[in-house]
Amino acid sequence: MTRSVSAPTQNPMSKVANTLLIILSASLSATLAADPLAFSINSDSGTVNEDSLYEIDLGTGGERRIASISPPKRDVEGLALAPDGTLYAMDDETLTLFALNRNTGQVTGGSEVLLSGLPSVGLNDFGMTFACDGTLYVTSVVEDGLFRVDPAGHATLIGHLGARISGLAAYGNPAVLYGLGNGLDGEGQTDVPNLYRIDTDSGAAMLVGSLGPVADPYTEGGLDFDADGQLWAITDRRQIDDQPSQVMKIDWTSGTASDKRILSEIGFESLAIAPPAGCEPTSEPPPPIPPPPPIQDLATYAGVPALNALALAIGSILLLLTGLFAARRF
Repeated sequence: MTRSVSAPTQNPMSKVANTLLIILSASLSATLAADPLAFSINSDSGTVNEDSLYEIDLGTGGERRIASISPPKRDVEGLALAPDGTLYAMDDETLTLFALNRNTGQVTGGSEVLLSGLPSVGLNDFGMTFACDGTLYVTSVVEDGLFRVDPAGHATLIGHLGARISGLAAYGNPAVLYGLGNGLDGEGQTDVPNLYRIDTDSGAAMLVGSLGPVADPYTEGGLDFDADGQLWAITDRRQIDDQPSQVMKIDWTSGTASDKRILSEIGFESLAIAPPAGCEPTSEPPPPIPPPPPIQDLATYAGVPALNALALAIGSILLLLTGLFAARRF
């Protein structure tokens, strides 16, 4: 007698468990997604690893030293990613512009050009950024100016800033420029720790707002947008008792700093995160996510760990366990 073999049926518990595992996996992926990585050079560290290329996790503040810049450069202040993803750097000591290998810290052969139109050496505190069309913009503190730099290294003055700006970032098409003001002046007094919007036609810097109390005192810094339109800053705090650098988010609509991370290395004053973003015509950075509404009665509020990755992950696990328990009853 021939017996028919029926296809095995799936256990209801297994079916529910698989579904819940998929939900859990998706939830964890969304809530635990890492913030982007960035590049910086510790040109002002004064440590044995000074003038090295680093990779920085913007979400955690962790950093990884890639290598020393080779051939050696002693004062790289500007750092930016071109539209094609090439990492470019600008050295104040030699007044040179060059491409860097992001994996080795090596200066790309044949890429180095001598800058002209910037007569001062060692006092520029460069900020630099690329626009969507490949235009390279540079700020110089000592020259109090915004410059456009061509591929041959010639810098053309667009106009005077009116503020000491050492960090520069671009977003959108046509480009909208933002500048990070110096935190302290040469005498150690508070300078202009603010965010500015810079006119690409005149070079004039217009105040957006102060970084606020989250940003600890610093001298110079770097500025860049990530691919999603979030603005970030990094600050050099070596002259303040050899304090380590800090990285933080910046609200481009108000200038306010948030989500500060303290690094372990000293002397970062450049920042490169992503190639130019928002390159669709008339793009502007997306508005910042508004904070949750304030709690009215702090004295009676017990507190719930919500709206963060850990709480959502815990909730997902509890959901999974509840589903498994329910499935066992069928």
